[in-house]
Amino acid sequence: MRKIIFSLILLATLLTSFISAEIIIGTPNDVYNLGEEINIPLTITTNADIGAIFTPYLICDKISKEVYPKMYIPLKTREEKKLEINFELITEIIGGQKGTCVLKGVYSSFSQTSSEFTLSKLINIDAKLDKEEINPNEEIILSGTAIKENGKEVDGIVEIEIPELDILLKDTIKEGRFEVKIKIPSDAKAGLVLLNVNAYEKDRNEEITNEGFISYNFRVNQIPTNLEIILEQQEIEPGSSIQVKARLHDQTGETMDSVAILTIKNSEGKILNQQEVTTEETLEYNIESTESPSTWSIFAVSNKIQQEAEIKIKELEKIQIDLINKTLIITNVGNVVYNKTVPVKIGEQTIQVETILNIGETKKYLLSAPQGEYQIEVEGVVENVMLTGNSISAREISEGLTSIARHPASWIFLLIILALGTYLAYKKGYKKIILGKNDDTDKKKLKINENNFIPASSQVLTQNKAEMALSIEGTKQNATVVCLKIKDRETLTQEHATQETIQKIINNAEKKGAITYESLDNLYFIFAPMKTKQLQNEVVALTLAKETERELYKHNKMFRQKIDSGISINSGQIVAKQTGRAIKFMSIGTFTTLAKKLADISKGELLLGEITNSRLNSKLKTKKESSRNVSYYSITEIKPEIDSKSFISNFVKKYEGN
Repeated sequence: MRKIIFSLILLATLLTSFISAEIIIGTPNDVYNLGEEINIPLTITTNADIGAIFTPYLICDKISKEVYPKMYIPLKTREEKKLEINFELITEIIGGQKGTCVLKGVYSSFSQTSSEFTLSKLINIDAKLDKEEINPNEEIILSGTAIKENGKEVDGIVEIEIPELDILLKDTIKEGRFEVKIKIPSDAKAGLVLLNVNAYEKDRNEEITNEGFISYNFRVNQIPTNLEIILEQQEIEPGSSIQVKARLHDQTGETMDSVAILTIKNSEGKILNQQEVTTEETLEYNIESTESPSTWSIFAVSNKIQQEAEIKIKELEKIQIDLINKTLIITNVGNVVYNKTVPVKIGEQTIQVETILNIGETKKYLLSAPQGEYQIEVEGVVENVMLTGNSISAREISEGLTSIARHPASWIFLLIILALGTYLAYKKGYKKIILGKNDDTDKKKLKINENNFIPASSQVLTQNKAEMALSIEGTKQNATVVCLKIKDRETLTQEHATQETIQKIINNAEKKGAITYESLDNLYFIFAPMKTKQLQNEVVALTLAKETERELYKHNKMFRQKIDSGISINSGQIVAKQTGRAIKFMSIGTFTTLAKKLADISKGELLLGEITNSRLNSKLKTKKESSRNVSYYSITEIKPEIDSKSFISNFVKKYEGN
C-alpha cells in the first residue's frame, strides 16, 4: 500500500514540474502623481490546464501593498488571459506609498514585476512678481504656473503668505495657471519682505494629494509720511537762541535721513533765516536782546511735506546798572518799556528812583549826599563812592541840546569841528577839479564795483545757474560736486581783487561744464552727465578743485584782503531737469550736505568724500581721517600725470573739443 501512495505522489510531482505559466506586464509611465489612475495591460498564459488566484501588488521602496482585488483565473492549455491592472492612486488604496515603485503580479506560484516608475506628490511652481520694489498702500501682482511632476496641469489652490505683514490669501489654480493681487498695508515696515507660495490639490476626502512650495523676496520702500519740527523751547527769552531741527518719519513712524529747508519768519512774515539742513541737524538762530514780544513762525519742507510751528518771544523787563563816580546810569536792556521804581541804597538810607525807559533807552542820575564816602547798592551792584551835597537824593541829568546850551565851551568845540569839516571838503573838491575828476566818474566806478561785487545775500554772476528743489520729476544720474566755502564772506569788503578772484573761479568752473548753485557761504560746482556728456566726472572735478586751490593761494599771496576758504569734492546721485536757462536739481542722500560739511572742516586743503576717493584711487594717494563725526580723505600725493600742467591742458582741450 505504501508503495502505491508513494508512486502517486511521485507522479503528481513529476506532472506539476512540467506545468508553467507566464505573466507579461505592460510598461508604466515614468511618473505618476497622487490622485491619478494607473491603467496597465497584463497577459497570463500557461502550458497546461490550471486554475489559480491572481493578486497585484504595488511595491515602493521595498514596501509591498496589495492594490487590486484578488480574482480566480482558470486557464486551458496555451490559453491567454488579458487583464488590466486599474486602480486610483489615493490613500484609501495605496496608503502612504510613494517614491520609486514597481507593479508585481502573482499567479499561483508564478510572479512578474514591471519596470520602475516614480510615484510623486510634487507640484513644480514657477511664479514672478510684477515689481520687486513697492510703496506702502500699493498693489503687487503674483502670477505663475503650477505643474505636477508628471507634466500635467494643476487644478487646485494657491496660498500666499507674507508673515511680516500678516497677510494670508487663497485663490484657485485653473489649468495650471494662477494670478493673485496683493495689497501692501499703508504701515508696512520698510525693507526686504519674505513671500511664501504654496500650491496643492485635494482628493474627494479633502486630503491633500499633491503640493509644492516656493519663496520670494521683495522690498517695501521707505516713504516719508510725516514731518516734525523739534523746538528746544516753545517760549524763549530775547538774547538767547532758537534751536530747531526737522525730523522726518516714514510709514511706520521710524525716522529717516533726508534734506529739509528750515525757515524762520518774524511776526510780520519777514524771513530772518533760511537754510538747507539734513534732518536731525540743529539750526541755531540768535535773537536780539531787544526783540519785541511776538510770535514767530518756523516752517519746514522736506519731500513735498510741509510743517509749521510757532515760537513765542517772551516779555523781558530788564535793566543794566552802571555806577561811574557820582553818576548812576540805568539802561533798558529788555524788550518792553521799563516802568518801575528802582530802589537805590545810599549808606543806610534807601531812596526810590522812578524811571520810565523805552527799549534801549538810557538815563543818568546824579547822586548826592552830605560830604563823605558812602556804599551805594543798586540792583545787586555795590560800590563805595565819594558824594557831596546837602541831602541824599538822585537827580536826573538832562541830555541833548539843553545840556550843551548850559556849557559855552561845547559851542566853541562844535564851531571848531564845523570849520575843520568845511576846510577839508573844500580841499577835496579842489583836488578833484585839479586832477580832472568829477562826480559822474565816481558814480560810474561805483556802479561797476556794485555789479561785480558778490555780497552774501546776492546771487553769483553765472551762465550755468542751478536751482535746488526738494522734489522734481527728472533724470536720476551720478554726479560730482566741488564745494567752495568762503568762510569770511560776510566780512569781505567791496575790494575789486576779491570780487575778481571769486568770479574767475566761477567762470573757470562753468567753462569746464559745471552748473553753479549758491547757498549762503557755499558755492557748489556740480558736474552732471546731462551737462558734461560724460558718465564719470571725478577727474574734471579734481582738476577744477586743484586750480581753485592755486587761484586762492595766489590771491592770498598778492593781496591785502585774504580769502579764508574750504574746498571739498563729493560724488553721489541727483535728479536733474532743464527748466529754461536754469537746471533744477534734487540732491539724493548726502550729496550736497556731506560736501558742505567737508568744506567747512577744510582749512584751505582739498578733502574728498568716500565715493570720490574710491573713484580716484588709481590717480591719488590719500589718507583717511575724521572730524566732527565725519569721515573723509585728504590727499597725500597726486600722481605726476594728474598734477602736471601738460595733463591739465590736454584734458581741458579734449573736454572743450567734446
